[in-house]
Amino acid sequence: MNDKFDITTATPEQLQYMIDNVTPDQLMKASNLGGMIAQATFVQDGHVVSPENIKDWLELYTTHVWTYVAVYSVANTIAKLKLQLWKKNKKTGAIEKVESHRILELLDKPNKDMCGYDLMESLVTYLELAGNAYWEIVYATNTTSVDGKTIKQKKTPDELYSIRPDRLSPVPKKDNKEIDLYVFQTKPNARKKEIPVEEVVPFEYFNPIRDWFGLGSIQPAKQEILQDLNMIQWNKNFFEGGVIPQGILTTELPINKVEQTDLNEQLKSFLIGKGRKILLLSRGLKFEQVSVNPKDLDFLAGRDENKHAVLASEGVPPVVAGIMDNAKYANYILQINSYHTDTILPKLRKIESALNNHFVIRFPDLVPTDEYEYVLLFDTTELLQEDEDRITDRLDKQFRNGWITPNEARAKLNMESYPEGVTGGDEFYISTNLQPLKKSLSEEGLERAEDELFTKMGQLENNITDAVSIMKSEIKQELADEFDTPKEIDINKIQDDANQQIREIREGLAKEIVAMRSSIKKELKDELMPRSAG
Repeated sequence: MNDKFDITTATPEQLQYMIDNVTPDQLMKASNLGGMIAQATFVQDGHVVSPENIKDWLELYTTHVWTYVAVYSVANTIAKLKLQLWKKNKKTGAIEKVESHRILELLDKPNKDMCGYDLMESLVTYLELAGNAYWEIVYATNTTSVDGKTIKQKKTPDELYSIRPDRLSPVPKKDNKEIDLYVFQTKPNARKKEIPVEEVVPFEYFNPIRDWFGLGSIQPAKQEILQDLNMIQWNKNFFEGGVIPQGILTTELPINKVEQTDLNEQLKSFLIGKGRKILLLSRGLKFEQVSVNPKDLDFLAGRDENKHAVLASEGVPPVVAGIMDNAKYANYILQINSYHTDTILPKLRKIESALNNHFVIRFPDLVPTDEYEYVLLFDTTELLQEDEDRITDRLDKQFRNGWITPNEARAKLNMESYPEGVTGGDEFYISTNLQPLKKSLSEEGLERAEDELFTKMGQLENNITDAVSIMKSEIKQELADEFDTPKEIDINKIQDDANQQIREIREGLAKEIVAMRSSIKKELKDELMPRSAG
């Protein structure tokens, strides 16, 4: 074959020859090869050929339960999140939320037959199945007139429609750096319609082996899905007609042609048709199975593995798919949080990038300037919101370690600050005794705190002594009133006994105070004073 020819007029065979014979030096010049790869890969009869299996993947959503469950879970999670418009300062990075704009209205009500949820659900479903998704933009022309003369016309997006990815094909430019236009075709022999780039919002997942055509998240599980479908078909055949295991008939007796013909007819009648029948074997015929029993293949375990493989390809944990086997509150929350952060958030960033690159710029007043740009971002507040128990535990630990004040903790729980007149709401506390932490305790401050504690204990001892004295007086009076001859009672002995008990109580209390003082001093030093490096 002649290896010198014009790429723009080359036949498919010549283009394939060029691709197969690219040298390493030529391969390094990727931009020079872009046009050749683009035409050889995509262009046939002047338009792009859509991948044959895209429709098959879309139909799988309607026929395979675990494909539906996995894809729907992702689509439903993303579709319920609202998009917000932000104005971003390119120099400072500061962002300001835009509360009202036509783009937000369009995303909420894309056309008269769809709501924003439907549009986003279809987008994510197509992405997960096919790796590509498209929106069609329908523009409206706004005309400004003065004295009956048109002085300005401005086209702005007015409606959005979702396009099935198997019906739209991208046509790249010759350098393969960007898309030139799109070709819309409902089926191979239907009429084609070319759509300009500015009327399409493309979304695409990365595909390492195909340019311009993405890889659906479900597609790497192709073998597991096919295996599961075959298992389903096997079960269906079994219940509809009864599945006969493969085997052979053996006998030690001779069989003539008439008997062979009769046996063939019996086998044919037995195997054809629905329902289970009985086959009577004569002349010593025995059936020997040569196929593998489904039980030996661990049939049910195989289907379970296929299910988990499909869910894993979509990043959907079992609890999100409704599989609650061995699910407890702790691992349930863990799976939900992992699903939101590891599966959903990366997909949100992908969709946001496509919207900002191909949709936001279609609004004249949202076109970036040297100072500002406008971006669409998903509101992930609901997605990343902690459950109440975890929030309370976290705030409690922060409060007890002196990181936040009570009023700061209440604010995070959407509660009002302490009422006026109630003190302590703006103080920091430590966990040892929850006393106000006015300043860090030095060695001198520690000694002062110990002295204050010992003084309070001394006051407590005096209070106990006073209480005992009052009690003695009350007992004396009660005894004097009880007996007619108080002189016969040895009041002095009773008083001596009481004094002895008081001394014993005082001595025991003093020992307890000394021991308590030492213990508190050690505890305070351990918790509040920095440890030495050694």
